[in-house]
Amino acid sequence: MRWIWYVVAALWALDALRMRVRVRSIPVLPPAGPADAPLGYGGLSGATEVDAETRAAAVAYAKREGISLLDLIPADSAALLVMGLVQLVDPAAYRRNPIAKGHSSGAALVADLDLFARAGVPPEQRLDIPRLVEAAQRLKIFATDRAAVVVAPTLRAASENLLVRWPWFAAIAGRSSRFVLFAQGLTLAFLAAGLWIAPTAGLVALVAFHLQPLLVFGGLPLHPLDLTRTVLLRSPIELWNWARLLGSRITASEPAANDNEQRARTYADQLRNGLDNFFEPRRNNCPLCGSSRLVSFLRTTDLVQHKPGRFVLEQCRECEHIFQNPRLSSAGLAFYYGDFYEGLGTAVTEALMGAPMELYLTRARLVDGLSQPRRWLDVGTAHGHFCCAAQRAWPEARFDGLDISHGIEQAERAGWVTRGYRGFLPDVAGDLASTYDVVSLFHCLEHTPDPRAEIAAAHTVLEPGGLLVIEVPDPECPMGRIFGRFWFPWFQPQHLHLLSVKNLTKLLREAGFEPAIVQRGPAHIRLELTSTMMMFLSWLSPRLNAPWQRRPGRLQRTWNHVVWGAASVLIPLAMVSDHLAAPFIRRFGLSNAYRVVARRDLVPTVRTRTLDTMAAVNA
Repeated sequence: MRWIWYVVAALWALDALRMRVRVRSIPVLPPAGPADAPLGYGGLSGATEVDAETRAAAVAYAKREGISLLDLIPADSAALLVMGLVQLVDPAAYRRNPIAKGHSSGAALVADLDLFARAGVPPEQRLDIPRLVEAAQRLKIFATDRAAVVVAPTLRAASENLLVRWPWFAAIAGRSSRFVLFAQGLTLAFLAAGLWIAPTAGLVALVAFHLQPLLVFGGLPLHPLDLTRTVLLRSPIELWNWARLLGSRITASEPAANDNEQRARTYADQLRNGLDNFFEPRRNNCPLCGSSRLVSFLRTTDLVQHKPGRFVLEQCRECEHIFQNPRLSSAGLAFYYGDFYEGLGTAVTEALMGAPMELYLTRARLVDGLSQPRRWLDVGTAHGHFCCAAQRAWPEARFDGLDISHGIEQAERAGWVTRGYRGFLPDVAGDLASTYDVVSLFHCLEHTPDPRAEIAAAHTVLEPGGLLVIEVPDPECPMGRIFGRFWFPWFQPQHLHLLSVKNLTKLLREAGFEPAIVQRGPAHIRLELTSTMMMFLSWLSPRLNAPWQRRPGRLQRTWNHVVWGAASVLIPLAMVSDHLAAPFIRRFGLSNAYRVVARRDLVPTVRTRTLDTMAAVNA
C-alpha cells in the first residue's frame, strides 16, 4: 500500500512544475518612465493600497499592451496564496479567453475609466476582498480579452493572512472554496497517515510536499518573502491555517435571512394557492404524432433548485417522443425559471454556461464548408458566451443573440453580442424575416413549449439556403436509463421535450429544412458522472437558505457540511472518470447530446455532408 504515497509525491512534483510554468508566464511590471502619467485609468484596492509609482507603472504597461483591466499581484505575496491562485487560473490563458470568469488576488487592480463606466463599477474605492473580487468579475465581462495579471514589484503585500478568514478565502477561491477546504484537511490527514502506516513512503511524500514551493518559485521574479519559512515549515503552517480557516467557516454567519425576506414573501405569495396554476391540463395525446398511446417514463422532483413540485415525463409508444406531461404553464415557467438564469442563480448559470472556449469554437465551426456566415442569430444565448467565443472563429460575421432573461441586455452592453433581442423566437420572427444566414439553438429547443413553432420561426428568420444549427440532449443515450432521474439532461422541470434524432429530423423536413450534418459522438459533453454525482449529492443535501425553503436548523447545516465535504473527493474522481471515458463514449456513439445542421429549403446543387452517419436521419 506504500506505493500510494510514492505516486502522490510524484504527482505533487509534477503539479509544482505546472504551477511554475503558470507563475513564470505572469509578466513583471517595468518601472514607470518620467513621462508616464496614470491618466485615463482608475483603480480599486483591497488588501493593500496602490502607491503612485505602482499606479504609473501599471497604467503605462496597460496602455502599451492594449489592456483594459489589470490585476496586480504584489511580488512579496505569500507563497501559499500565489500557489492557490495559479491553481485556479492560468494567467496566460486568462488573457486569451474572452469568456473566462474574472479573478483577483485580492490586492488591487487598475482599469480603463471607460471600462468602469460600462461595467457600472465606481473607480477609486477601497473595498473589502469579497467586493473587490466581485468588481473584478464584473469588469472582466466588459474587458473580454483585454484583461491580464501582472506582478507589481513595488506593491507591498498585506500583512494579514488572506487564507484564514472564510469570507476572504471563499471570495478568492470562488465556488470551489468548500472543496478546497475539505481537500486541505484530507491532504494533511494523508501525510500523517503515511508517516504512521508507511514511514519511508510517507516521508518521501512529506518532503515532496515541503519542496513544492521551492520548485514553483525558485529563481523567478515573483519571489515570496516567506518562501524559506514555507519550505521548512509548510506542514505546521498549513495545519494552523486550515484550523483557523475551518474555525472561521464554522463561526461564519450563514447568508442573512433578511437578505431573502423579500424573495421569501414573493415565493410564499406564489405558493399560497398550491401548485395547480403552474401546470397545464394533462394532455392525452402525443404533441408530435397525436397518438394516445402514452406511458409514464420518469417521475422526479426539482433536483437543481429544489423548488416544490413533482414532474412527469411520458413517452409515446408510436413515435417514442418523450415530453413533460402535464406541462408547465406560463406561470409555472416563470416560477421555476425564477432565480435560475438571474438573481440568486446567476453564479450557477454562469458556471453552467461558462463551458470551455474550445467547445464553443467547435460549435461555431460546424458550418465550415457549408456556409461563410455573415449574420448569425443565437437563440437562447443567455449571457452571450457562445456569441463572444464564436467571433474568434468567424471574425467577419455579426453575432446577435436572443433570450428571455435580462442577461441578453448585459451581453449587448459588453459587446458579447452585436444586437440582443429579449423574448421568444416565434414572437419576433416576423420582424426578422430572412435576416440571418445562420440560426443556432444550442440546448434551447428542449426548453420550448412547442418545438414545431420554434423550428418554423427559425425558417422565417433564415434567408433561403440559410443554416439552422441545433444541439440537444440525446434521450436515446444509455446513461439516461442507467442513472434515472439523476441523469442531468432530463433536467426537470425545465426540459419540456426530449427529441430523438429521428423525431427532430422529421420535424425539420416538415418545416422545409434538409439535414446536412448529424453528429452524435463528437457532441458528447464530458459531464456524465460529474453531473450525476452533483445531482445525487444535491438530493441528499439540498441548497440551504433558498427563499422557497424553510430556514435550516443546526443538524441540517451540519449534514450539509458533511455531504459537500465528501463531495470534494467524489466530484474530482467523477471529473477524471468523465475525461477518461469520453473518447470511448464518442467512439461508440453513446453521447449524451447530438447536433444537427439543416439547410432551409432543399437546394439540389448544394452537396451535403455527414460527420457521423446519416443512417439515423433516414431511419
